[in-house]
Amino acid sequence: MWAFELLGLSPDADERSIKRAYAQRLRSVRPDEDPAGFQRLREAYELALRLCSHRAEAVPAPSGEHETEALAEASAQTEPVENMPAVALVPTRRPRSAPAMARETDQLPVTAVDLERLLDEMLAMAGHANTEALLQWLGTRHELWSLQAKSELGQRMMARLRQRPAPMPGESFDALLRFFDLDHVQAGYDPFALQRLRRRMRLQWELQPEHIEALARRAHDPGWPGQAPNVKMTRRMLRQLSRPFRWGQALRVAMLPERPGELARFATRLSEDHLEELLPYMPPAQLRFWTLAGERRLSLPRSAVHAVRVVTGTVAAIAIIAVLFGLIALSGGNADKAWEVFPTISAWIGGVGGLALAYLGWQWLDDWQRMPDSSGQRWPWLRWACIPLIAALGVALKYLGAHVLVGDVVVVLAIVLGVRRYRERSGAGPLPVRMHPIGWIVLINVLRALFTSEGISNLPLVELGACIALGFWLADAWKERGRRRPSRTAA
Repeated sequence: MWAFELLGLSPDADERSIKRAYAQRLRSVRPDEDPAGFQRLREAYELALRLCSHRAEAVPAPSGEHETEALAEASAQTEPVENMPAVALVPTRRPRSAPAMARETDQLPVTAVDLERLLDEMLAMAGHANTEALLQWLGTRHELWSLQAKSELGQRMMARLRQRPAPMPGESFDALLRFFDLDHVQAGYDPFALQRLRRRMRLQWELQPEHIEALARRAHDPGWPGQAPNVKMTRRMLRQLSRPFRWGQALRVAMLPERPGELARFATRLSEDHLEELLPYMPPAQLRFWTLAGERRLSLPRSAVHAVRVVTGTVAAIAIIAVLFGLIALSGGNADKAWEVFPTISAWIGGVGGLALAYLGWQWLDDWQRMPDSSGQRWPWLRWACIPLIAALGVALKYLGAHVLVGDVVVVLAIVLGVRRYRERSGAGPLPVRMHPIGWIVLINVLRALFTSEGISNLPLVELGACIALGFWLADAWKERGRRRPSRTAA
């Protein structure tokens, strides 16, 4: 029979041999290159299957010359015999295009395709080629003309990527989802899980040294010099975020005013606001330090950075003044007079630095006191008893013989902390007027003038201020009584 001859088989071939021979012929006869040859091959494949089915149903099985007559009769009932012209083999229905025939029929059994090898090749192609080249490669794979094989390969791809994400651009992953018809809800995959998988694979691909330019384009900071992606700055940021965390090294880098913000924004853009995606590649302590140091709110890294800057600036200013006075002495000037004013100038510079450090300490103490009791912070009882302790310290300083102004300043600090703690935690918000260090200096001088006047110095202002601070503290404790119990139990 012509169908068996075209497939290279004998007339007694079974169904399995027919399918295997058809799969082998598909390697050389493709529908996009030879539509007529593919159509004739398909007709021979279907005819051979029907003849094999008729032969299996015949009882008893024909033999000898009866076998030839049975095959001829079966072929006469289905398709023309081989002696008829090739044109007669074309069906009388409207001809279909070869790609349509490939989509409508399952041409290749899954068992005849090495899906694991094909999956490895596909993922390697997705990580090294652009989207257009990937789609072109997928279209030339004859194994994927089988709908069953294509569906099975898509399922295996998703199972592999969930276990071991492969590095590839986000556009390549989107193309694979579209090709395997997995980019919709009916496919059964969580869209958020797909987006998370896409971020991980793209980040893994961009962190490879050969793809640093793609990473620089996506993580480019508008504050960096130049409009084009800065590959040099990107490498510098990656080196800093990838090295083991050490306080000394991090504080040295943070001396530049813009560096903490740049590193925090770089990590945010790199992970698309999902910093947990960076944990396999960067130390958690490094990410936490720069994220907190680059934020506006007060934190230990941000306070440490500002403190180091203040101390360094103070020491540098005193050193510069000393060098200037030394140059004056070497040049033959009035060195004795110059060195006489050096302690005064150094004291002023140190005083300014001390005020800056005191302001940082005040900010930290204020932020620490305004935190809710359920925040799980350290030392909850110390934070709860901080205001009474400060008020008691102010009263104790007065009776221990310290200057009256010192005790009053400590009590004023307790009052401000109590008021801000109560307003913030009760929902009223912070005070509309924030006290600047210059404001504290003015307030202290006003208090000094009041204490030196007649009649006022005998009033118990320290004790009165301590009572006011305790009043706000008790009001806050009463409002927060229901929230403190769960946190204490959890601790």
